Amino acid sequence: MRIKEIGIRRYGPLPDFIYRMGEGIQPVFGSNETGKTLFMDAVLKMMTGYHVGKDPSLDRVPETPEGYIVILDDGSEIKIESGKTLTEYLGLDPARARTVQRY
Repeated sequence: MRIKEIGIRRYGPLPDFIYRMGEGIQPVFGSNETGKTLFMDAVLKMMTGYHVGKDPSLDRVPETPEGYIVILDDGSEIKIESGKTLTEYLGLDPARARTVQRY
């Protein structure tokens, strides 16, 4: 499973944009105050369904992001749009999805 594309619109000062991912590791880099952390906050909120107030560490702006994420899973594309979450697709509770298991 990998992220193919992320489209974000209406999230604080971030401009509306589409980010198409290549294969492998995708670095997110840029100068200070260019929106790197805000971008990651938006992606996490869209994937987990967390909204403003649900997790204060993700509340950099007082709104919920709109957009979509396209996931490739065994050759199939899954488009997660506003109102849907990756955790629903996987059948996980959002709080459980944030839990890191150590063995």
